[in-house]
Amino acid sequence: MPTTITSAGVTFTDTTTLTSANGVPSALKLTTARTINGVSFDGTADITIPGSSIVAINAAKAWVNFDGASSGTWAGGTSTVQRLTGSSTANVITSNPHGLITGNNVYVATGLVASGGYSVTVTSTTRFSITTVATTLIVQSPITFNVSTIRSSYNVSSVTKNATSVYTVNFASALADANYAITGSLSVLNQSTGSTSDTNASVYNGSFAVSNDTVPTTTSCRVVASGGYYSGNGYENPRICVAIFGN
Repeated sequence: MPTTITSAGVTFTDTTTLTSANGVPSALKLTTARTINGVSFDGTADITIPGSSIVAINAAKAWVNFDGASSGTWAGGTSTVQRLTGSSTANVITSNPHGLITGNNVYVATGLVASGGYSVTVTSTTRFSITTVATTLIVQSPITFNVSTIRSSYNVSSVTKNATSVYTVNFASALADANYAITGSLSVLNQSTGSTSDTNASVYNGSFAVSNDTVPTTTSCRVVASGGYYSGNGYENPRICVAIFGN
């Protein structure tokens, strides 16, 4: 219907009849839908942005909270190792691949001629290979790996326990490059008595450092997380947190 608007003594009359043809519904729906973070939006309904498409700025590429004092093992007798005479590669068959990816590090406690750290090459969902040092025939024998207990993590498949207070953080997915930043923290630990009371905080300072012997790679990094100046007593920190920031 006509609308009369009066202003300063002048009357304006709008005789336009509003219909769907001249755009009344456009207030409820966009004439042309827009895309928001990959999802089409036309204004007629709410949309949900998938969490996988949201990239946080400067978010940690990986992080882990683990027990440095724990001494766990993998697989026990369910893992076996096979190698042909003279071969320097052992094929490890396990019922659980433990989320490993090629380039991760494992510490073999038993089952090989030489205990120690080995680089992993994943060949199937239940098999990976490691390069060994012996050249004699090894027949399917139980093999165990030293690991630390993870409380919570993101993009970390496992934490290898290489030695007292030395750990390798294995990434579940490889990072873009190895030029990332590594930061960490330790809980209070009196290396003289093993006490974790907060009253020790000002006296017994722990240390967190990136290993110089094993440089970071796109698939893992090694850290040294020791207690204070009584570390010779062999106490290991029960709460170690590591965070990785990078591209």
